Formats: sequence, structure tokens, C-alpha cells
Amino acid sequence: MEGYAVGIITLLSINCIAALGVSLFTGFTGIFTLGHAGYMAIGAYTAAILTVEYGVHYVIAVLAGGMLAMIFAYLI
Repeated sequence: MEGYAVGIITLLSINCIAALGVSLFTGFTGIFTLGHAGYMAIGAYTAAILTVEYGVHYVIAVLAGGMLAMIFAYLI
């Protein structure tokens, strides 16, 4: 597969995961929230900085981004 197609499929997958999270929360509770986008942004920014600036392997960077987003969610 070419780079463009892989990029589009990656963005589609990321947005599907975000939409499913909001859909589950809204569907079961009836409460609309935009907090999911904020936590997703924290995790993505952390993973990007760790990968680009510090050369951390992407799997470890994604896990670290998820952990940081979880910590922020817990504190809030």
C-alpha cells in the first residue's frame, strides 16, 4: 500500500476509536462530553513528542501517552 492510503486509513482508524468512545458514553448515560477529545489530544501529543524528540519506540510512546491521559483524567 502506498503512503497516502496508509495515512488515510490511520486517520480513519483514530477517528473511529474516538467516535466509539463518545458514542458509548453518550449512548449509555445520555450525557454529551468533549472531554474525550482533550484526553485523546494529551495522549497523542505525548506520544508524538516522545517519538520525534526523544526517539522512543512508538509502542512505548503510545502506552506512555495513554498513561498520561489516564493520570490527567483521574486528577480531573
